[in-house]
Amino acid sequence: MLDSKHTVSLSLLTAAREGKKRELSADFGKKEYSDSELDNLLEALFKIHTLNDLSITRLPLTELREEFYSLSNLLRLSVTSGVLTEISPSINHLQQIKYLDFSQNKLTSLPSEIYSLYNLALLNVSSNELTSLPDSPHSQLLPTLTAINLGHNLIENFPIPLLYMSAVTELDIPSNSLVDIPPAIHYLNQLRRINAKDNKITGLPNELSKCKIKCLSFESNPIKDRKLKKLIEQHGATKPKSVLDYLKANVPESKDEQLPKPRSMVLKELSKVPKYAAVVKQGTDWILEMSDVAREYRCVYCCCIVKNIDLSNKVTLSQFLKLQADIHASELSKNRQLCTVGTHDVSAIQFPLKLIIESSINSKLQPLGCDYVMSAFDFLKLVERENMMKQGDHGYLNRYINLLKSTEHICYLQDSNSTVLSMPPITNCTVSMLQQKLGDVFIEVSSDKSVYICRKAMEVLLTGMLQSGISSVSTADSSLSPEGATAPTMLGAQQFGCLEVEQVRVVNGTGGLVGVYPGRSDLVGWEVKWC
Repeated sequence: MLDSKHTVSLSLLTAAREGKKRELSADFGKKEYSDSELDNLLEALFKIHTLNDLSITRLPLTELREEFYSLSNLLRLSVTSGVLTEISPSINHLQQIKYLDFSQNKLTSLPSEIYSLYNLALLNVSSNELTSLPDSPHSQLLPTLTAINLGHNLIENFPIPLLYMSAVTELDIPSNSLVDIPPAIHYLNQLRRINAKDNKITGLPNELSKCKIKCLSFESNPIKDRKLKKLIEQHGATKPKSVLDYLKANVPESKDEQLPKPRSMVLKELSKVPKYAAVVKQGTDWILEMSDVAREYRCVYCCCIVKNIDLSNKVTLSQFLKLQADIHASELSKNRQLCTVGTHDVSAIQFPLKLIIESSINSKLQPLGCDYVMSAFDFLKLVERENMMKQGDHGYLNRYINLLKSTEHICYLQDSNSTVLSMPPITNCTVSMLQQKLGDVFIEVSSDKSVYICRKAMEVLLTGMLQSGISSVSTADSSLSPEGATAPTMLGAQQFGCLEVEQVRVVNGTGGLVGVYPGRSDLVGWEVKWC
């Protein structure tokens, strides 16, 4: 383990990587770093893919870089005593995380994607500038969370989402501006300890007595009931039963004990019918494996399979391919600098897929538009030659060659038959080229920059498909139809149709989950049926 008393250096980080360290503790406050020095240190840090436990203090960044969220083996992440002002939605890609600590920063809000961390057991966001927790339309949040610390923030109203975290046993919310505890607190039926000292609470609800509290702290609050105040001060920490018994006997029950709905749930009920619809099959056998070495070249992959797409019409196929080109030309991709989209005929490939690194001389692939198999080295020379001579079909690809991390060793996506399907961000291959027919389409979005951008680009492509009239053709025996429901019965499908989507899991070299698309936090605003 790298001791926090050491100044962070490239040599120490390199040693941690070569030693395949699982724990790392680093203090960035020991010295001042130039922008280039900090970039180099973070780049070295992001290459330590074996990390399970990462603890960073005094990081001079207002936002965590996207590469933090590609450290998919992390079980514990602590970034404290810094200047963080926001957390990216890409936090939802840390699917194995159990412990999150962002205390002592300058956070004003948290992304709703944090609710997608289904293994999270402890969340500490104390000593920030939070006024609430993010809203959510779901009725169960963070099902494995047992402890949450919201102390020393700017919270005035009790965060309603807390009431949907039914596994919480320890709640810390001291030193805020909290004015009350809602009667619905009893829905936290696992709650054993609550600390709400130093707030502006004037009374406690009868319903708190329904909780099996072992320790309660409400000192330094302007409690109006003097006897209750005295009981809290004398027995709250050691004999909370006396406080709870007093509440049960002397404080009237609320007329409305129902769990209040999150604001977003109310808005959802009042909103119009969703424009877009999808039926998503979860837990599929579709897998893409990324080796640790390959992730240094292409660190992020987001994939899915869209079923029963009718591309038999030449115009429809052209429209679909144009959607890809439009994304590449947009600010989202910036001519493939930020992300690259590839599409393939599922019937032509064999799963599981694998992202590999291989010598450009030894590789064998048949790029789109080429009549024969060649090495990547020969293909890149062909591109350069056609660009120089201003003729041929591949010269335009020359502008993307500088995006490769190396021209000696190239990153490829291949199937289980070792057939190369693509060479991102340069080209796809002929073997899996889309044909004019009805079939399933494998979509890959890759990047060496950002998880969030990949997922956003995928959503833009899926949305564009429906807007262009490209939807899944309904089949009577569709395996994706949950409980006999078919896509046309979905209200959101009535305007643009519906997409039948199957998740693809991206794993690392040891089989650990890196990401899956679509997840529960994706396709926001869509009508989605999960099956």
